[in-house]
Amino acid sequence: MKEFIIFSSLDTISYRFGVSAGNRLEWNGRMVVSAGKESLVLTCQKPKELVVSTFGMIPCWSKESRRWLFARGEGKKNPANEPHFTGSKAIFMNPVFRKPLFRQRCAVPADALVIWNRNQPWLVYLRDKQRPFAMAGVYDIWADPGTRAEHHTFALITVSGNGLIRQLSSDRMPVILPPGGETSWLRESCSLSEILSMLQMYPAEKMNAHPVSDAIFNADRITAGMLRPVADKA
Repeated sequence: MKEFIIFSSLDTISYRFGVSAGNRLEWNGRMVVSAGKESLVLTCQKPKELVVSTFGMIPCWSKESRRWLFARGEGKKNPANEPHFTGSKAIFMNPVFRKPLFRQRCAVPADALVIWNRNQPWLVYLRDKQRPFAMAGVYDIWADPGTRAEHHTFALITVSGNGLIRQLSSDRMPVILPPGGETSWLRESCSLSEILSMLQMYPAEKMNAHPVSDAIFNADRITAGMLRPVADKA
């Protein structure tokens, strides 16, 4: 999984999470979010206000614009991505994500994930019309050494993929927070044990997927028709 979709309007996202979009926030939506593209996030510092951030976190101390799209919940543990891994979640041992995990967590709204199974894109979504949902992430603010311009950037936290995700030939998936779980995730007073306890695999039985046309990747703004199945659901 390297992309996700935001199809909901700004008003819908604001209503779903009970937050403000801010007076000067400009957001067109209806897009596929991939590396280097802007998206919306809620942060620990501003849990009630949507802000624009770029997918692909650049650590504040970095001297170059190398982006980290994903932060492994297990850190260097579970290299085989075993779905039943029971060891400790060692994300906090990675110096890139240690500070953001404690102080700069974010919740990333999305309507669906996009997973490529061979050359076919699949739209992965939650059942019971649970959208938009929120994914767990971390963010940082990087200042370009040349221009000193500040860039708000984020990474998604991932865990081993569930049965549906693995059926689509992917062994990792983002941490999808349960409805209302973004409130706990963004609470600044969270202990490490509380943070790590929220890094869970989302149940496969609460998700579904269907193949879609790759036309969604060539459109400036996606339409509802582009998200319709082109073959049977998973």
